[in-house]
Amino acid sequence: MPTDPAAQDLVAHDLLTLWTSSAFVAEARGWVAAQLAPRGIRLTGELELPHTRAWSSTIKFENDRRPCLVQGQRQRHRVRGRADRRT
Repeated sequence: MPTDPAAQDLVAHDLLTLWTSSAFVAEARGWVAAQLAPRGIRLTGELELPHTRAWSSTIKFENDRRPCLVQGQRQRHRVRGRADRRT
């Protein structure tokens, strides 16, 4: 992460733009659908972005069983994701 405050703001803005972009959300949706399909779970089309910060974002996907949360995190200049099914 840059040490210059202006550069940090730019990185944070770029990541907020990434987390809320339609391309990122569509990619996350496709990944979640592919992970849930073998379990017989279908997405219903509803989603929510309950937590979006420069360092991470969570997307809540509604499906025909129970909500699925996907978290994207910024770690050492790379983006990774994981899914967490909440009961």
